[in-house]
Amino acid sequence: MGNIVGIDLGTTNSVAAFKWAEVNVVTAAENSPPDRKLTRSVVAADRNGLIVGEQAYRQLGDGDTENVIISIKRLIGRGFNDPVVQQQLSRFNYKIDKSSQGTENSLSVWLGGREYLPEDISAEILKKVVSNAQTYQERSGQTSRITEAVITVPAYFNDKQRYATEIATQKAGLKLRELLPEPTAAAISYGYRPDSDEVSTILVYDFGGGTLDCSIITSVGNQFIESAKSGDLWLGGDDFDNCIVEFAKQEIARIENLDNVDRLIKKMPHYQRVRLLAELKIQAEQAKIRLSTQGAAEIITSAHLIDEMGMAIPIQVTISRQEFEKRIEPLIDRSVKIAQDAIKYSDYPLDQIDAILLVGGSAQVPIVQQKIRQAFPQHQVVVHDRPMYAVAEGAAIVAAGLTEKVTTVSRDYCIELVDEPRFVIISQGDILPVQKFHTFKTEADGQSLIHFKFFSPDRVRQELERRFQDERIGDMWLALDRPYPKGTEILVTVELDEENNSLQMTAALKNNPQVKVSCSFSRGELMRRFLARLRNELNN
Repeated sequence: MGNIVGIDLGTTNSVAAFKWAEVNVVTAAENSPPDRKLTRSVVAADRNGLIVGEQAYRQLGDGDTENVIISIKRLIGRGFNDPVVQQQLSRFNYKIDKSSQGTENSLSVWLGGREYLPEDISAEILKKVVSNAQTYQERSGQTSRITEAVITVPAYFNDKQRYATEIATQKAGLKLRELLPEPTAAAISYGYRPDSDEVSTILVYDFGGGTLDCSIITSVGNQFIESAKSGDLWLGGDDFDNCIVEFAKQEIARIENLDNVDRLIKKMPHYQRVRLLAELKIQAEQAKIRLSTQGAAEIITSAHLIDEMGMAIPIQVTISRQEFEKRIEPLIDRSVKIAQDAIKYSDYPLDQIDAILLVGGSAQVPIVQQKIRQAFPQHQVVVHDRPMYAVAEGAAIVAAGLTEKVTTVSRDYCIELVDEPRFVIISQGDILPVQKFHTFKTEADGQSLIHFKFFSPDRVRQELERRFQDERIGDMWLALDRPYPKGTEILVTVELDEENNSLQMTAALKNNPQVKVSCSFSRGELMRRFLARLRNELNN
């Protein structure tokens, strides 16, 4: 089984694991101390090319933030014009722009003066993780070359984000065995007992560096059945860090009697500005970790703030645990509501849930655990013994072929129709694999091309924020063999598979199934070229 590995591809850190006699989490000398199991999900450019992991993270500390990519998982499968991306742009210190390789809504990042898709950056992280895993298994006496992987993704990822992760896996030179929901992987790590007949229903609360995922999963022996899920792809430890950064700015403004620290930072010389912001980010992350065991933490940067007179202002402030907890409390309350939504979406009342399993780095923050124990019966709340490695461990068990799983659709899949702008073709919670049949009619005489615009509503954000949050996931073009009169019925078959949830469509004339309709689904990366080719085919 040495040719396949389980990988937790995380926002902040990534982890690999194998299932041999036991589950073995990969260690590597160049990984983050102290245990050397975490590969930082950071990619940087230096004079020799791209570097990944702890070495890239150290370059962030040197102030070269424009050439260091962090939190790429928050951008993969997203469009540049997506409102949520535009809201977050100011929090990234590297260049994010419209891509030259796709549609106007495609997104690229820049590193070392070169343009990269988010999939390219994720591929570099995967290559590093696999390289570490290869070395680890060779030292353990395994001689197989790693060619396949089970990759975990947030349960709340939409089709476009899953597809982009699949592309990243291919670019890393790996065959994708399966895209595994992260909470399901954590539940497998916790509940895998192949010789047991005990039935257990688990609410997995997976609070990581960039995402929150909550799923209801029933386990018995080696079988795991997912019945509901909810999540927020913009809620995680990164946001805790941002709260500390904002505190530091406000505190230095109070101490120095400054009106607007952000305006001063914008006016600073470029190199000094990016170095200060990078140091604030690193100091905030370290302070967050210290505040889990200490009553206070200092935030000290070697880079100084420059005031209106050109004077250097040293940044040295102290944040108490009480202040930190007050600032992140609204984020934690939001996470609790999302966990409660997962129960609401399922068929299980709270008293039928056996365990509320906490995994992920952010779930180790004391106030997070305190809030969960306040919101749910304390006897149900369990912190995983290895909260940072649980997802990778579950992926390794799945990679070894030792489980049977039932998973569900993460979100509604909708299309825009003339008379129904939010027509649901596949529903959240449908059991995978899914096959649905829909009949559509042409809207005009002589029509030879049908255009479907696909999107996934963010149900959780709609309920929490009381506004529609639709995310475009792609376009489907159905090319008829010739022009047809208005009202011609087209029978469309829509499918989601079990392993990577990739959307597929086939179509035919309803009154003559022998006439197949040519289908092409584009998630945006090569839309211009596709449309040009399609028009040429139709004209000829």
